[in-house]
Amino acid sequence: HRFLGSDAGQSWINSYRSPATALGRRVLTQGVPLGLGVGALFGAEEVSDALGLDPVADRELRFGMAVYAAHAVQANAAPLWEVMNNRFILNRPYDFMRTRSARVAGEVLHQYEFFRHASTGEALSGSWRTGAMALGASESLFSRAWRFSAVPLRAAWNMGHGLMFSRITESLVQDLPEDSWLRNYGPTLAFFAPDVGGILAPRSAQLLIRNRPMGLAGRVFAGAFIADMAFTGATRISQGDEAILERGVDYQAAELRRQRGDTSLWRDAIRFLAPGISAHIDSHEYFFGSDNQYRRDVLSQGRRLGSRLQQELQEEIPQLLRYLHLDWESGLGSRVELSELEQEIMDQLSVYPHEAATTSGSTSPDPVAWIRAEFSGHDLTEPQVERALARIRLHAFQVSLGNLMSLGDLGSRPLAAYFDQQGRLLPGQGVRFEEYLAQRAGRPLPFLSSS
Repeated sequence: HRFLGSDAGQSWINSYRSPATALGRRVLTQGVPLGLGVGALFGAEEVSDALGLDPVADRELRFGMAVYAAHAVQANAAPLWEVMNNRFILNRPYDFMRTRSARVAGEVLHQYEFFRHASTGEALSGSWRTGAMALGASESLFSRAWRFSAVPLRAAWNMGHGLMFSRITESLVQDLPEDSWLRNYGPTLAFFAPDVGGILAPRSAQLLIRNRPMGLAGRVFAGAFIADMAFTGATRISQGDEAILERGVDYQAAELRRQRGDTSLWRDAIRFLAPGISAHIDSHEYFFGSDNQYRRDVLSQGRRLGSRLQQELQEEIPQLLRYLHLDWESGLGSRVELSELEQEIMDQLSVYPHEAATTSGSTSPDPVAWIRAEFSGHDLTEPQVERALARIRLHAFQVSLGNLMSLGDLGSRPLAAYFDQQGRLLPGQGVRFEEYLAQRAGRPLPFLSSS
């Protein structure tokens, strides 16, 4: 009360009367920690790639790592930035402010506390110790060591609203193409929706988030997230590296079940709240029993795919690589990226009139001549079209091989020693893979690595 009655207090009140000024200061105060949190999110994605976490089989673990890292950085940076901003940019007469809320007779009362310290170091320490409580780090780090184990759980428990927006976004973009940027990053970025709302419209955001139904929903999503992460962790511990493959099969079986319309309200609810647990339930009998029909169908498809790819590796792919003047490592050692024109040609091949010609009994047009006619504006030569078709075929093969690698022990176990789950040949495995193919065929193959 004494501060608000002073000249400095009145200046602080007046600074919030102009909507534009208030918005600018909120962006400055809250935007920097938010930006650091978003940066930590993308950094966690890079760490997930470095750790070999598969985007499909380990998507919940990757998601949990990303949002937890983002939340941790944001929650710890915010109180430190508040001091630096107030002291050296806005020149406010206090270092940081804390609020307390209490419900009395149906009304919510807010108490504002303003703190000022003699030195910047003391201000930073005081702000962090009182402001990082959303992460749960302050109490845990400054109390007994055994309580430190509660930090991740307490952090997740306070991320409910962000998780809710992430799950909603995920359900909206799940049918987009797998390589869609919005599908891959939209749900994770939606985690910050409550923070963005707090910057743009703080009163509306508070009314939305602080009401009792939203509070309960936040706890439900947080609890489901903790359960899903615990299930993922327990699976990885009990099954080791096999867990990645098993979960990949579970997700594909669950998706097959959804595509066939075999779903219900309670299954949809579990899938919405805890996708990892839901995938396991949807792919097994009696929740956690033996494989159900959908999982068996996925495994059967994988075996057929494995048999076909093994034959293509023996016969077609070596010829493709030789035609493109590539060896195994330069051809499949990295992702086969198509050019914009090659991508357009691949899309156009979906309407290639082969099926119609076969049905009518006529002869299919020559694909090279057909593509040259379809893309006449590019003035493509026959060798250019043939090279584009070879690269498209190599790209499609790599995608199929990656799908096979995600299915685990389906006759692809030997290939798992040479290829990752994106269908890329592991570094330094070109010569060894040629020897493996030669042994399977019982005869030598063209030694592509020396060509």
